[in-house]
Amino acid sequence: CPWVSIKGTKYKPKLVLTLDIHENDLPVFGIIEDIVLFNDTLCKRTNTVAFDDHVFSYEVKLDDECTFVYHHALFSYIPNNISVSSNGCSYVTLRSINLLIP
Repeated sequence: CPWVSIKGTKYKPKLVLTLDIHENDLPVFGIIEDIVLFNDTLCKRTNTVAFDDHVFSYEVKLDDECTFVYHHALFSYIPNNISVSSNGCSYVTLRSINLLIP
C-alpha cells in the first residue's frame, strides 16, 4: 500500500514518526519504509544525536534496524520531515509545536 490515512492524517513512505522518548529526553524517530496493513507500518529506526538550536531540528543517524510500529502506540501521531544538510548530517524537523523541544 503506497499510503494510508488514519483519522485524517496521511502516512506514506519516507515520512518520520516519533516513536518514543529516551530516558535522556531525546526522541526516538522511525522513518516509514512501508505500509504493511491498514494501521501497521515498517519503520527504519534512527539514533537521535542531539537537538541543534541553529537549525531548530534533531540531528539523527540512520540505523539499519527495522521495526513494526502500530498507530495506537505512537508517541505522536503527526508525521515529521527529514532533510540532509550540506554537511551530510540528517535532521528531523517537528511539524507541530511540541513539548519535545528543549
